[in-house]
Amino acid sequence: MRSFRKMAALLCAVLLLGLMAGCGAKDSIVGTWSAETKISVLGIDQNGGDADAEITFSFLEDGSGSMDVDIQMDLPDPEERSFRYSVEGDVLTLEYDDQQKNEFTFVLDGDTLKLDGRVSLELKRQK
Repeated sequence: MRSFRKMAALLCAVLLLGLMAGCGAKDSIVGTWSAETKISVLGIDQNGGDADAEITFSFLEDGSGSMDVDIQMDLPDPEERSFRYSVEGDVLTLEYDDQQKNEFTFVLDGDTLKLDGRVSLELKRQK
């Protein structure tokens, strides 16, 4: 009987750790992340149509977030885009208000978040 209780306690501990690990993926990207990159801008000739930009993603604990693009030239910056996000395994899905979806495979390594999808970014944690 005593070994059964030990086995049951061990099984509960393993299940609890598994649940915590599964929930941790979403929480681990919570915060503000940014990257400096080049983006293509139609109608400009300098640098082959590319402009320097800073892209900032903010992920909140409630599954909402936003993306802001700051273009380093005399052009109006696009508006901040809000989204809902979900994490399943190593896939991050962003769903925008206009029903558009972006999926990224991601790797989180300390304060570095690497996203690979239609574009690839290496973001650094800000907060």
